[in-house]
Amino acid sequence: MTDEPVELDTHRDLAEQKSIAVRRKLIEVRADQSALRDRQEEFERFVLNMPAETWPEAAARAELLVRMIVDMPAAQDACCQELLAEALDVLTRLSDHANGHK
Repeated sequence: MTDEPVELDTHRDLAEQKSIAVRRKLIEVRADQSALRDRQEEFERFVLNMPAETWPEAAARAELLVRMIVDMPAAQDACCQELLAEALDVLTRLSDHANGHK
């Protein structure tokens, strides 16, 4: 008996290796998604706890809200998508104008 670790992947056939790689990647992706959700919630709490004091800040909050709505299942309707895209466009233009961009 040796104290050397055994690399099990070398003893598996190609199909098993691919299957294990897919499962490992899926676990990684789920962890990334969970971390992203946590960061999104933290950001939303941060924004909600700071009152908007200027029009650009208010526009940024409105843009955040519209982007959150875009991701909701109810917002998948084509008409709703069009209205949301238009609202984002208007908010972007107003924000750019308020910040001196053309």
